[in-house]
Order: sequence, then structure tokens, then C-alpha cells
Amino acid sequence: MVYDVVIVGAGASGLCAAYQIAKKKSNCHILILEKASIAGRKLSAAGNGKCNLTNTLFGNEHYYSQDDACIKQWCDSHSYQMILDFFETMGVLLYEKDGYYYPLSNQAKQVTEYLVAMNERFGVEIQYETSVSSISLKQNHYIVYACKNENKISFQASKVILATGGLAAPQLGGTKDGYRLAKEIGIKTSAIFPALTPAFVEDSYLKIAKGVRLDAVISLRGQDGIIKKERGQLQINDDSLSGIAMMNMSCLFNKYPQADRKDCIMIDVVPEYTWNRLKTFMDEQRNIQNRQTIIHLLSGILPTKFNKYLLKRLNIKEDELLENITEKQCNRMVSALKKLTFTPIVFEDYKRAQVTNGGVLLSEIDLSSFECNQYQGVYVVGELLDVTGECGGYNLSFAVLSGICAGNHIADSLT
Repeated sequence: MVYDVVIVGAGASGLCAAYQIAKKKSNCHILILEKASIAGRKLSAAGNGKCNLTNTLFGNEHYYSQDDACIKQWCDSHSYQMILDFFETMGVLLYEKDGYYYPLSNQAKQVTEYLVAMNERFGVEIQYETSVSSISLKQNHYIVYACKNENKISFQASKVILATGGLAAPQLGGTKDGYRLAKEIGIKTSAIFPALTPAFVEDSYLKIAKGVRLDAVISLRGQDGIIKKERGQLQINDDSLSGIAMMNMSCLFNKYPQADRKDCIMIDVVPEYTWNRLKTFMDEQRNIQNRQTIIHLLSGILPTKFNKYLLKRLNIKEDELLENITEKQCNRMVSALKKLTFTPIVFEDYKRAQVTNGGVLLSEIDLSSFECNQYQGVYVVGELLDVTGECGGYNLSFAVLSGICAGNHIADSLT
């Protein structure tokens, strides 16, 4: 079967690319091959099901890649307004809340269904439960080999878009297929890691504070000082730390050699108080309530479960009277509250990851079109590329915009 364009993957980037091509080229024959039985499983789960499509703070400071210069250049020439225009022109109205943009329906699944319906309206063919095994170049066109219901099939196309997504969230269709296909074609990729995931840490006492949520300032320390700092809610699990701020930090963990990860996470759990002010408060309480226990003093500051964890970590008994707390112990407590350190462990938990860090190198791609530099007619979009965004709609922004860019370029190049 012969098509103008074959798209591997019916996620956000693949659906947006197909729609953009079909809208501009009504006589274009487009086929989307999707491994799952439905389209856009990750898109339907985006934003906790509400579909955070983009963010008013769109910019390169919210993206990570081995080629930061390319990302900056790309972000400087794009904006969240492009996404608003794309969806509103299509017929999907959005609203803004605290800088985050959502569809008025607040239904991610509905956005997916709308995208699929618009593609079908413009004549795009979607084949589900079809797994692509390989892609080969034959003279001036590509042959896409696939398997459907154990039957081997193939498709001819002048353009191919790899929009498979990454390995994150395999329960929602995350797969290594895109990396494999890219490598087989000859496109270079970097190592991949789970990102926007909880930080697994070395701390046997952490389970004592399981379930505690705190407003905190989280810092990531490098060899030359603090490389990232963010304030937000910290959630403590039995073996990990999570919350939006901490998950954003996870985008940088793979940049650390194992030897440099020691105590690189620093958390201030009382950001409203300076070290000196907090120390003065504790000294005053030690004088006023010297016959009270240390756990009683801490109960006026933070949740009990966290206080129990902190004292266990500092090797201080909960029932120790304040009059027996030494100056050194008091200083250690204040320092722990202001700069509690953790060492992240490399733990490849893709099930809890929202995106994949790493992928097809940006040096392989022309970011103005998302076409491969070496292979004319092959495009790579979305999460498959070495671009990782923070929480807040940034990854979906990149998926949508990369799909639109590739779609525009293909539509303009087809005769």
C-alpha cells in the first residue's frame, strides 16, 4: 500500500502532525500506525486527566537536553500562543489558571478523541494494534514493515514520522520501539533515563515520615554550587521523595556521576525562617520550657511523623528533656531543618516516570522542520527526542509544537 506519509505512533505529536498535514493538503494520503488498541493513551492521562496543554512561562529554562543551545534557539522562536492558536482554530477552547492552560472540558480524553475525530474527518487513516518492525529506504521512498494480528504487512511512503514516544509509563504505552527504529535507520541516540519521577534516596529511616507533605525549598548541589532551586510541596514516601519540585529535579540526576551524587539534594523544610531566627526561637523555648521534651518542642513546628523521623536520623531520643539538649544537638537540629541532605539512587522506575530523559540527539535533527539531517523524508518528533520538560505542560507543549512543525514542513514539501 502506498501513502504520502506514514506516521509511527498515534500520540500527541503524531496526531498533531497528521492533522496539520491533512488540513493543508486535502489530497494527501496519510497513515498512522499505532501499536495499542486506542490512540493517545498518555495524552488522555495528561495533567491528571485534565490535560495541561501548555504554560505561559514557556521557555528554555524549563527544558533539559544534552544540547541546551539548540533548545534555547528553538524556544526563542516558539511560544505557548502557537499552541493556543492551533487548538482554538481546530475548535478546542482553552482556559488559563495560574499560568497553566487546560481545555474548557477539563477532560484530557476528550481532547484525544477530538484530535482523532478531526484527523478522520480530513481522511487520515489510523490502523491500531499494528507494530512497526523496521523501516528501510528504497530508492526515493521508504518501506515501513509492520505486524498486525500476526500478519506481516508493509507500506510505502515518501515521508515517515517517528512519533512513538519514549519508554516512560509503559502501562500507558511507553515503549523502546522508537529508539530501536531510529538506531536501525542510522540515527544517533543518547542513553535514556526516567524523568519527572520520585527521587529514590539512601535513607533507612525515611519510612517513619511516610505520607508527610511539607512546603519546602529544594536545592540541587553540583561541584560548583547550587545548580537548581525550587520551592513547592514535598511529599515523603517510604523510599523516595516526590512532589512537583522534586520531580523537576529528577531531570538532572543522570548528569551526576555516581561519586558526585552524595548529599546533592538539600531541603529546607522551614523556608520562612532563617537559620539564626530558628536557632533563637529554639533557644528561647529551651529556656522557657526546659522541662518539656524535644518532641514536644518540634510539634510546634512540623508534623509529628516528620519530627520522629528527624530525631531518629539525628540519634536524639524523643523523650529527651530540653534542659538536657546540648548546644551542639540544637545546632544540628536547626541545620537539619534548614539543610536536610539526601543522596539519590539511580533506579530505573519507568512506571512512575512521566517522561523519558535522553533519546534521539538534537544534532541529528533540523529543529526548524524536525527532519533528519542525514535522511531526507524521515522526521522525529515528541518525547523520542533528547528533550525533557519540567512539570507544567512543557512536555506536551514540545510534543504538540514538534508535530505541528513537522506537519507544516511535510505539507509544504509535498507536490
